[in-house]
Amino acid sequence: MPRLTLTLAIFIAYIKAILKIIRKIIPYIFSLFVASILLRYTYRNMSFEDLCLQVQELEWRWIVLSISLGLFSHLMRAYRWKLLLQPLGYNIGLMRTFSALMTGYLSNLFVPRLGEIIRCSVLRRTTIDIPMGILLGTVVLERIIDFIGFLIITACNFIISFSEITFTLQSITFPSINYKKLGWVLAFIIVVLAWAILFIYCTWDHNHLNKKLSSTKSFIINIKRGFYSILASQEKMLIVYTTILKWGLYYLSDYVGLFAIHTTSHLNWKVGLSILTMSSLSFAVPIQGAIGAYHILVSSSLMAYGISQSNALLYAGVMHAMHMLTILICGCISLVFTRLWVKSKKT
Repeated sequence: MPRLTLTLAIFIAYIKAILKIIRKIIPYIFSLFVASILLRYTYRNMSFEDLCLQVQELEWRWIVLSISLGLFSHLMRAYRWKLLLQPLGYNIGLMRTFSALMTGYLSNLFVPRLGEIIRCSVLRRTTIDIPMGILLGTVVLERIIDFIGFLIITACNFIISFSEITFTLQSITFPSINYKKLGWVLAFIIVVLAWAILFIYCTWDHNHLNKKLSSTKSFIINIKRGFYSILASQEKMLIVYTTILKWGLYYLSDYVGLFAIHTTSHLNWKVGLSILTMSSLSFAVPIQGAIGAYHILVSSSLMAYGISQSNALLYAGVMHAMHMLTILICGCISLVFTRLWVKSKKT
């Protein structure tokens, strides 16, 4: 009887461990499933053979230039991160911030939204032990700066190409959705979450809770230090210039890609701005590498300028694939350097 009880306890513990793992991986599997559905839906009218024939006719020198500009934009982002860390007393090498950034991008291809935490963790492991909160604070600041840049670009895009942007948004929205009912559902979810938090607070061990709050408070203080790093920086204008240059490189990377396809090579600079807006918006969708979302948004923006669906999808597919391949290669190389730096740090 005791042996049976022990076996049953081990079996239950084993099942619990499996269920815990399943709970963790289900959101990522679901995200990948949604991405595959979006991709399949987007390319439903194109055969693989036709796509391969169109790829063979591409002007690859423009693709290479686009990839190079995109890579240089990542370098600018890594340099800006280095500038944000300097006033906090951390003078980190550009190669280390760049490797951490590319490793974060690589992780986003597998687990969406994990990249920002991963790159902070990598930089912390490969350099001096910078508090995680400080690193996350600088990343939050980066996100705010980039969001302001995105809003400015979007506003300019609406002013310059209002009819085309309207067409793009109308082609990707779902008019059948009852937004009033959706609002009530969201309000109900918020109320349930608030009740659940209150219930946990009232029933939880307060000594344990106080320890958690103390560590959380310390973490938030470090985030605040990282967030206010720009106020202490002596290179405020350099940070601004780096941000402008980064967005400019994003734009040029998208725009020169148009010259790789004969039917899109005549498009003017306004189209590049529309593509930049939609591609930036697609990466806000919590899907691995914006798969599917990028293809829908970018191809829709090109179709608004009279480009056929097949050519619009060709551009979106090739550009997305090439930039993801760049991240995959650079991310893997960065992993190798990260391993070497961690070993050298221990010795």
